[in-house]
Amino acid sequence: LFDEKMGDTVHLAVGAAIDECVPEDCEFNDSAVHTDMIVDMSEDSFIEIDGEIVQRNGTFVFEDGFEA
Repeated sequence: LFDEKMGDTVHLAVGAAIDECVPEDCEFNDSAVHTDMIVDMSEDSFIEIDGEIVQRNGTFVFEDGFEA
């Protein structure tokens, strides 16, 4: 969720999903825990998915200022 993150960070949650965030046509995962992590991504960082960089130095590919 973008509302749970701060600028130039990544919010990663591991474990049980929040009920309100699971669409009605999707299965809810079951877990004993829900752990949130926030990582500073403002300098010398990137997120790569399937060989494609989707965030660099805190900026996603769809945001102004993304540098390929």
